[in-house]
Amino acid sequence: MKELLFTLKGCSPTVEERARRLLKFELGFEETGATVTVSTLFLHCHVDPVETASHLMRIPPRDAIEHLAEWIHSFQIDGEFCPAPKEMARAALYHAGRAV
Repeated sequence: MKELLFTLKGCSPTVEERARRLLKFELGFEETGATVTVSTLFLHCHVDPVETASHLMRIPPRDAIEHLAEWIHSFQIDGEFCPAPKEMARAALYHAGRAV
């Protein structure tokens, strides 16, 4: 029964709203002027943006920062890596309303 309660808790409207805000967080801009968001990052990494963002809202904050920082660290915008992926991950999660 606890597993079912955990699953239902993970699907709360609060988690869903925070995941939506995370996906809209701007990581930077391409040379063309196009905005690069966390959603863009996940799409380029071939993972489901909504599922991944929701997962980051449900795991412990420190783990969420580490996981998102790894994604950001591996991603380039116009051939440039983010100089501070952990700080960017923390800012994105904070923007989403996640305790970090």
